[in-house]
Order: sequence, then C-alpha cells, then structure tokens
Amino acid sequence: MSTRPAWILTGLATTGIAFAVWSSLAAASPAEDHLGTVPPVAAFTVRIAGSGIVEPRGEALSLGTEVAGLVREVLVTPGQLVEAGTPLVRLDHRAPAARLATARTGLALATARKARLVALPRIEDVPPAQARVEAARAAAREAEDLHQRALRMAPTGAVSDEEAARRATAAAAAAARLRETEAALAQLMAGAWAADLAVAEAEVAAAEAEVATAQVEVDRRTITAPRAATVLRVDVRPGEAATPGGASLLTLGDTRVLCVRADLDEQDAWRLRPGATAVAVVRGNPSLRHALTWDRAEPVIRPKRSLTGDSGERIDTRVVQVIFTLADPGTLRVGQQVDVQVEAGP
Repeated sequence: MSTRPAWILTGLATTGIAFAVWSSLAAASPAEDHLGTVPPVAAFTVRIAGSGIVEPRGEALSLGTEVAGLVREVLVTPGQLVEAGTPLVRLDHRAPAARLATARTGLALATARKARLVALPRIEDVPPAQARVEAARAAAREAEDLHQRALRMAPTGAVSDEEAARRATAAAAAAARLRETEAALAQLMAGAWAADLAVAEAEVAAAEAEVATAQVEVDRRTITAPRAATVLRVDVRPGEAATPGGASLLTLGDTRVLCVRADLDEQDAWRLRPGATAVAVVRGNPSLRHALTWDRAEPVIRPKRSLTGDSGERIDTRVVQVIFTLADPGTLRVGQQVDVQVEAGP
C-alpha cells in the first residue's frame, strides 16, 4: 500500500493548524483604526472625560430676517471681520422706499404750512393794511366834521333835519370802518393764531412719525452686525427668498477668543470643581493638547445635543455643559470637536 495519501493528509492538517494559530493571534491583536487615531492618554490621574466643541466667545450668532423678501445683495464673505452696525445682507426694499418718499413729501408739506404760519405777518402785507387804516381815519374825520357842522346849522334852518340825520349816519359808518381796519391791522400784526400753530405742529409731528415708520420698514430690509465679529458662514445668495423664522442667513462669532463647550456626563457632575484645570485633546492627533481655562458651568443639566458620531455613543445621556477658554487655539477651528479631560476631585 502507498503511503502517499497519509503524507498529503498530514501536510493539510499542519497547514490548517498554522492558519488557525495565525488567525487567533491576529484576532487577539488590536486592529488599527481606519482613521489612524489613537485613544488619548490621560492628562490627570483623576479626571472627568467628555466631548467638546470649539465655539467663538459668546457663542455663534445665527442671523435671520424680520421680514420676508428676496435677497438683493450679500455684502460680506466668510472670514471677513465686521464692526457693529456693518450691513451684511440687503433685501429688496423698493416698496417701503417708495412709501418713505411719499412720507417725506408729506412732512415737507406740513413743515411748509407751519413755517408759513410762523412767518406771519408778511412784511409785504403791513403797508397796505396801514394805508387802509389811514384812509379810514381820514374818512372818519371828514364824516364827523360834516356831522358837527350839520348840528351847528340845524337850529338856523340852513340844514334840514333829514340832512343832519344823514350826516350823523355817515359819521357813524365811517367810525365803524375805521375800527374795522384798525382791528384788521392788529390781527395782522399779531401773527398766526395759537390754535392754528398747534394744529400745524401736530401735523408736522404726524408726518415725522410717518417718515420714521417708513424708514424703519426700509431699515428692516438691511441685516446688520449686532456686534463686532467674524463672518463664519454665509448661507444665502442674491435672488434667494428669505423668510422670518426660516433658515439662518449668516453666522457670526467673535473669533478673537475661542472657547470649548464640553459635555460632561451628569453622573460625574458631583465630581466637578469650579475652576478645575482641563485640557482639550485634538482628535486624530492625541499629541496636540491645548490648555483650557475655566470660564463657567451652565446651571442646568440638559439632554445631550452635541453628538460625536461614535457608534458606541449614548444619545439618551444628560450632561452638564462647562465652558472653557482656549489659551492658545493653535490650528483649532470653530465647530471642531475635541476630547476634553477635566481634573476632578477624588
């Protein structure tokens, strides 16, 4: 009998055993992460660990619009530094601009009416009024003189009673006309009536309010920076529609100082000490560490919202948020996730 099959079986068995040993050794050795990341080395003997996200001082501001409209101009770009009040986005404002022009015309008309009353009397109107007074005075003197003559001649019969009565009536009428012209001159020299001035002032105030209202409607179409900051994101383009309560148009943040908002598990909250020392470890390169300075801890424990994307991460965790200031941000960027280690009490 040939022994060849026995040797073949022995070789196959040896190969299988060697493959099994290699497979077990390979399974026992830690697999290299596909991203090449290495778990961070503990910075403190007793610590609280959590995830954090880099944010600008005072948090990022997502700006929207108060009114609906089409975007006419985008005046800034990401990374641009802006001062408080700098125009960022301008919506179409043709309709409110037309109302503003109409309101300004109404204000000009009301102002002109008031100015006309305040300017009374017109200097050109005074001489004619004075001349009318002089003429009425002369006519009154003449009528009174004729009346007096009639009274003296009536006893002699040179003037009839009818003529004397006519001259008396003419004298009285001339005196009345004199008083009328004098009163008209006094009224002219007194200027505008106080009640008319009050009405004119009220009309000007109402017109000014109309202008202010129209100006507000125009200004609401221009979105400005509420404070000095850096433009982090621009999420709108000219021609797109902007609506109140919709997606934010821009995101601003004060990047002169960066902070880290760390989520620490509520089970470790009792170990957290105000003013504790902490470090931020850069994901992907544990050798890059940034010292953190305690800023504040939020007073309310809340459900975790900042997720890291780790497959083993719990999403039903409640956390206390602690804000630290980055002494030296280095290459860290706003929105970047880091691992945070906080020195804890025993």
